[in-house]
Amino acid sequence: KRNLPNATYAHTNIGDFKSDERFDLVYSLFHVMSYQTTESELGRAFTTMHNSLANKGLAIFDFWHRAAWDNDPPVTRMTSRKNSTVEVKRVSSPVLDHLTGLVSIDMDLFVHESGMDEETYIHFSEHHDMRSYTLQELTLAAKLAGLEVVGCGPWMTTSRQLISSDWYGWIALQKSSRP
Repeated sequence: KRNLPNATYAHTNIGDFKSDERFDLVYSLFHVMSYQTTESELGRAFTTMHNSLANKGLAIFDFWHRAAWDNDPPVTRMTSRKNSTVEVKRVSSPVLDHLTGLVSIDMDLFVHESGMDEETYIHFSEHHDMRSYTLQELTLAAKLAGLEVVGCGPWMTTSRQLISSDWYGWIALQKSSRP
């Protein structure tokens, strides 16, 4: 829509992405890896990263950190945000499987725009099946795809190591230098 020169857009599952180009950076946000809920899906995503990276390239992504879920499990929550023109309320209702790290989340969103009757909200529903990961799971899946971990930490900081109370983490991978 922005008509950017030299931009190419692809709408596909991360495990299905193919390109003849190799990239210096593969950057995945919004917990794309946590939507890879099986070992097969995660393996395909990592294989795509491996095949897409230039030799010294980096793949960086965020994920939901399993240790934090084990210490402080997701619960039903309501969040609300408001500015001068719109108010959004979201109710998230998770169902956890502690054995697999899978979570099934139902979200109800209520939107009130300025000019609407005070009691009127537009309602949307979403369903998300996701998975939290341990660093060990991600490290092994990366290794199986020919990648190695070169950095990790809590989301939005590089100043400390990931700890068990961090719900969100980031990890950086490069092609493995070992055969």
